[in-house]
Amino acid sequence: MKKIIVALLLLVSSTGLITAQNVGIGTTAPVARLEVSKPDSGLAVFSNTQYHSDSTKSRIYFKTNRFFTGGIGTHITNANGDYPFARMSFFTYTSSNPATLREHMSIADDGKVGIGTVSPTALLDINGSFRLRGNGATAGDVLTSDANGNASWQAPQKIAFYAELTADKPAVTGSQAVTNYTELTDDGAAFNPTTGLYTVPSNGFYNFTAKAHFLVDDGTTGNIAYVLRIRCNTAGRSFIEQSTCVYPVLTGYGPTCQLNIMRQLNAGDQVFVELLLSNSAAITIRGRSGSAATFFAGHKAH
Repeated sequence: MKKIIVALLLLVSSTGLITAQNVGIGTTAPVARLEVSKPDSGLAVFSNTQYHSDSTKSRIYFKTNRFFTGGIGTHITNANGDYPFARMSFFTYTSSNPATLREHMSIADDGKVGIGTVSPTALLDINGSFRLRGNGATAGDVLTSDANGNASWQAPQKIAFYAELTADKPAVTGSQAVTNYTELTDDGAAFNPTTGLYTVPSNGFYNFTAKAHFLVDDGTTGNIAYVLRIRCNTAGRSFIEQSTCVYPVLTGYGPTCQLNIMRQLNAGDQVFVELLLSNSAAITIRGRSGSAATFFAGHKAH
């Protein structure tokens, strides 16, 4: 003990100064109980001289009065002969016993950071919940990134529409596109109610539903085939999905035909509804009538 004190006094006298109980090493004007100054990165070395083995630890603790309040250290995780693996540990908690401080953050030998785990398996591994503040986040926002990987909270993109016929229109024999809808909802502004065309705003999977409501004004006997189609005429990506309904011709009869599809589409694809009748036979395509209506609706699923 005497040798250590003498060595410290010799060191201070040659390289530093003791002033008003502050100790300076490499400085003559220490502003704290111990100030080490050196024009180099190696200001201090704390060495555990034990031979390294699994679970060998080297730690520095912080204490307030009689309580330990935190610490940092290293921990051998795999002795592996002469080239061990280790992690750096960061401890918090308040305790009179440093052994009960809790390791809340760890940096593994390969640079992976663990929060709530001492064995991170990704560059950042969080075991538990986390909160990302900033960028005016509000409830329901989604975390997204730009092309450079910069993350931010954004309001989710809402892509959906619903339109229906509010006035009756005569049917024709053969095919006819349904047009002149009344648009009730159009999140994404991608539906044209006049032409009946829905222009896909972004790549993804889309769900479409179409329903045709008819009124038969002729008592001619026999059956009529009503074909309801959802079509895409985009070059190289065209498709026709259809539902065929066969009903008897009865005056005042109001048959309906409905179709639901899901398709993977690209931005710019155009989708519309088409009717194909084997015989128009004084058939009217009904607009809104009570709870029934001819409509076209869709939304982006993902």
